Amino acid sequence: MRKSKRTDMNFFYNELVENTIQDIKNREPEDGYMLGFSGGKDSVVVYTLAKMAGVKFTAHFAVTTVDPPDIIRFVKNEFPDVKFEKPLKTMRQLIIQKQMLPSRFMRFCCAPLKEHLGIGRVMITGVRAEESPNRAKRGKWVEWKKKNISKTEKSSKKTSIQYNPILEWTNADVWRFIRQHNLPYCKLYDEGWNRIGCIGCPMTSKKQREMEFLKYPKIEKMYKDAIVEIFTRGNCSFNSAEDLWNWWMNS
Repeated sequence: MRKSKRTDMNFFYNELVENTIQDIKNREPEDGYMLGFSGGKDSVVVYTLAKMAGVKFTAHFAVTTVDPPDIIRFVKNEFPDVKFEKPLKTMRQLIIQKQMLPSRFMRFCCAPLKEHLGIGRVMITGVRAEESPNRAKRGKWVEWKKKNISKTEKSSKKTSIQYNPILEWTNADVWRFIRQHNLPYCKLYDEGWNRIGCIGCPMTSKKQREMEFLKYPKIEKMYKDAIVEIFTRGNCSFNSAEDLWNWWMNS
């Protein structure tokens, strides 16, 4: 097991990169990695590290239907070998099915939209502990993941292995690597976006979501239309669609 040297004052950036590349080589499965590619800066780094390690892998983008259009264009233009994986249901369909919007406590969207890939494979990701307290608590380079798959009315749990080679990389480490190797990255970062993920994700701040909806009003309209559909079915505890929207944006 690789041990962290982040607390060692003599831990240098070049050693971090070299150790990560060697670790990717050492853990390479016989059938190669399945790389979860979101188009964000961390994905770009992991993709490049896998290339530098010379390991076998295929890169896959899990389409959520609320992805920033700029990220879709970026991936198609800069990483044409990435395979786009369409979900079984759109975000709108999931909202109407659940009769609610995804929240911090009910993230019913992640499993069917993003986490269904990689069954029986070793998934290599750009997950970093610095990104959030929840990810920091995980603290593992390798995790066994049980995934709920619902292609029919019946659900079954399948297992995959998730490998997080840059778990202990900092934001500064990531940007230094990108600049050192002159790697492409999505222009949204230059517009002030700190994270790039699903538009309207409840795990982000209200300010972040407002910025996202301002740039992508069609996706905001999709959420609001889904709320109206919930009310037409008469199954909501809020007084109006506007009340539900305001509660969601402020929660």
